[in-house]
Amino acid sequence: MNIYIDIDGTLTIDGFHPGASPLLTRVEMVRKLSQQHTVVLWSGNGESYARKFAAHHRLARVIPLGKPHLIIDDQPQIRPNWATIIKPPEVLDQDTRNLG
Repeated sequence: MNIYIDIDGTLTIDGFHPGASPLLTRVEMVRKLSQQHTVVLWSGNGESYARKFAAHHRLARVIPLGKPHLIIDDQPQIRPNWATIIKPPEVLDQDTRNLG
C-alpha cells in the first residue's frame, strides 16, 4: 500500500512551520507503517524540509517530498481538493512547455 502523510499539523502539534513540535506517537506509527508499506512524507515547506524532518526523527524507510502542485492521473475523481489534476493525455501526449 502507498501511504502519503503530510508533516505539519499531522505529525506536529503546532502546524505549518519548521520548528513545530512533533507528535511522537504519530511519528512512531509512521515508523511502524514504513516497515510494511511505502510511506511518503510530504510538506508544503518543501522536499528539503521533509528530508530534514525524516532524518531528525530517524525515519529511514520513508520517501520525503514536497507537496505536488500538479497531479497527472487517469482518475481525476480521486484527488485531493487542493491539487490540480490533469488526465495523462491532456499533458503527457502534447507539448508540456505550458505547465508554468
